[in-house]
Amino acid sequence: MVEYCYPECTTAVLTALVSFRDHYPDHRRKEIDRAIQRAGKWVHSDQRDDGSWYGSWGICFTYAGMFAMECLSSLGETYENSESQRRACEFFVGHQNADGGWGESYMACELGEWVDHEDGSQVVNTAWALLGLMYAKYPNKVVLRRGIKVLFSSDRI
Repeated sequence: MVEYCYPECTTAVLTALVSFRDHYPDHRRKEIDRAIQRAGKWVHSDQRDDGSWYGSWGICFTYAGMFAMECLSSLGETYENSESQRRACEFFVGHQNADGGWGESYMACELGEWVDHEDGSQVVNTAWALLGLMYAKYPNKVVLRRGIKVLFSSDRI
């Protein structure tokens, strides 16, 4: 079976290895460290110039971005110390809707670029974007609060 590399799958493996290493620091340490380093390097290399990652397992940019930002977070990278995290945060903030949420159309996967959802913000897209921003420790809490309000608005539940 042949499969492509994705930020979503790479992150799942990397975060599992980081957790395993934390619990069993002496077990095959060199191999695990090398795998973590390679995975992190690949996530960096897969980031687009606009700060996004193209994914294939969900609504592509929001889902992949959340996972890639989690991956970088597990490596100790935050908005404060990582250019990749800053670029990713700016990508998400640049696509935040006027109501504070995010909405990405499935058409983005077909076109290979961000496409706004025609009905505006979506709860799941908003949650994914917020998780990514929180993994990166995005410092502008106003952006986060606006998104959280969308999640709790009665007309979206």
